[in-house]
Amino acid sequence: MSETFESLEATARVYRSDIGFERRLIEFDLAVILEKLKGERILEMGCSNGVMTRALSNLPVSLDVVEGSKSYIDYVRKKVNKNVRFFHSLFEDFTPQGKYDAIIMASVLEHVDHPVKILRKVHSWLVSNGQLHIVVPNAYSIHRLIGVKMGIIKRPTELGQKDIEIGHKRVFTPKSLDRTIEVSGWKILEREGIFVKPLPNDQMETWPEYVLEPLLKIGKHVPEMCVHLYRNCTH
Repeated sequence: MSETFESLEATARVYRSDIGFERRLIEFDLAVILEKLKGERILEMGCSNGVMTRALSNLPVSLDVVEGSKSYIDYVRKKVNKNVRFFHSLFEDFTPQGKYDAIIMASVLEHVDHPVKILRKVHSWLVSNGQLHIVVPNAYSIHRLIGVKMGIIKRPTELGQKDIEIGHKRVFTPKSLDRTIEVSGWKILEREGIFVKPLPNDQMETWPEYVLEPLLKIGKHVPEMCVHLYRNCTH
């Protein structure tokens, strides 16, 4: 394996997306994406432990998944319907077999070395008027701003210990995300924030739904302070 593949496998050994509060956050992301998702041919870029993949595989769509970690693919393949095709490849090296109606790029751009290069490459993978759905962690999330005040990190965009452990290369602000998308030649159709998260994941795992649901709804009104940023884009 190349060093890049090795780093992805190292991340797979320490990061689980299908347990604890991390799974709940991905479910929130997916709910927002599904409100906008159109078309029959879908590409998911990066599947991790397959929280989104499993849900998408139950839809009446043709789903392709490109993932750089073989261990993630082996894990998820056993848990999804047979209408899913997996491609073990780095995003930079992937060549799709036809164009897609929609591409889901959730929790991707914070991991790659060259986000603009990836975004430009994806242009040719999408049909005319197709949509690219992007989700990234937000540097201005309330829990990160609290972390700055507590002295845990020096500034909102600083990579924390967990960021480093799971392979994050950067933390986007709303402005830096928009700039990255637009300089790559994409038009942003919709901007949203997903979930107001005041505390670290492990401190919220036992919070009941009647508390979590308002925090999800409030995010619609304060998108720049949510834990995740969502962008719906087209050519």
